Amino acid sequence: MSDSHRFLLNKDLFESKVPENLGLCPLRISTSHFPPFVIFPDENNTTLSSMRGVEMDMLRHISEAMNASVVLPHRIDNGTDSKAQNGVWTGPIGDLLYNRSDVALGAWCFTLEDSLVVDGTNSYFTEEFTFFIPRAEMYPLFLSMSRVFAPNVWLLIFVVILLTAVLLNRVALVRSVGESDSYKYITNCLLRVWSVIVGVSVHEMPRSNPLRGVFLLWVVFCLAINTVFQTYVTSYLVDPGFRYQIDSPEEVIESGLDVYVIDFLHAFLSDNLLNQLKSWRKCGSGNQCLMIVSKSPGVVMLSGKVFVEYKADKQNGVIMYHESSHDLFHFHIVMVIKKGSPFLDRMNIIIRRLVEGGFPGKFFKDIIEKENMRSLSELDQYFSMSVYHLQSAFVAMFVGMSLSVLLFFAELMTRLIQRSNQTNSEIV
Repeated sequence: MSDSHRFLLNKDLFESKVPENLGLCPLRISTSHFPPFVIFPDENNTTLSSMRGVEMDMLRHISEAMNASVVLPHRIDNGTDSKAQNGVWTGPIGDLLYNRSDVALGAWCFTLEDSLVVDGTNSYFTEEFTFFIPRAEMYPLFLSMSRVFAPNVWLLIFVVILLTAVLLNRVALVRSVGESDSYKYITNCLLRVWSVIVGVSVHEMPRSNPLRGVFLLWVVFCLAINTVFQTYVTSYLVDPGFRYQIDSPEEVIESGLDVYVIDFLHAFLSDNLLNQLKSWRKCGSGNQCLMIVSKSPGVVMLSGKVFVEYKADKQNGVIMYHESSHDLFHFHIVMVIKKGSPFLDRMNIIIRRLVEGGFPGKFFKDIIEKENMRSLSELDQYFSMSVYHLQSAFVAMFVGMSLSVLLFFAELMTRLIQRSNQTNSEIV
């Protein structure tokens, strides 16, 4: 049909000889334990029904769409891809080349070398690699209340307190008719201004309208400041926050921290980056790196985000290492099949539909939620405030009491000196 450039009845010139429905034909897979993509419950239990992971969930959907039965043949080697001197391959690639399996999976990052011997499906997941940096130190709890406002805001509040006290005193002196004498002294005005901002009633209210107007404006200002302060002070008492956090690769280089790199990632790092890092070393596999880093605080690890989020030690559901916002590189994860396999096109169609539906990301989130529920005890939504949380309040109280005692003794000494001088003058 020349107008649509199609054959009549929409027929294909080269029809696929493999039906979409495989009629429960076996689909042999080759894989190994690599969480969170492929998760074996334990080394002795490798049954398909007990295996979990992002790729296992993807494979189940693919097998259901193709109506194939997934089979896991017994592995005859250690599962590591390598090519012997005699040209014999081992591992999943060897399983594909020697017809022991049809599909290989396990967080496979398809490279140019792989494409020379096997084919890869469409990508369905992206693993991003970045620096995992020790979290910055927390602010001391005795400073938690002071962090509600920035230092310049605290300074401005105290300046406004002084100015308001002076303004009240000036207005009281100008409008002296019918006004209380207490507002004609600057110390009394300062105490009344301070009483309002801390939420304590004043000893005597102003009587004249101008002084009432200034006093009312000060009450409104204090209401706004106290509302903001009370809103955030509890959050800072429980979690005072962290100091400046190192984030970018440039900051990691300048910090001089030790950097641990997973062995297989070394080949993907540029010589320029390795030369800039003052101290770096290989640390073996991902699990080995995590164990070393957990025992050596204060070091940086280069690893994949998905792997660390699943495997890293957690406290209250939060990874104890800061994830850099700058990715160094990323890999697209695929399933691998034998070259010329008739399953490739059909698998690519199903994978593309699963990716468009957001299923790989959902599979990963479900796994993370299950692991968190297993590792975490029941979380309380409320904190019992203890002396540990209220350090800043007690520090403020002790500082205030200390200043009061010092001023009290200074007043006593001043009074004694005045009496002594008065006595001496009378004697003379």
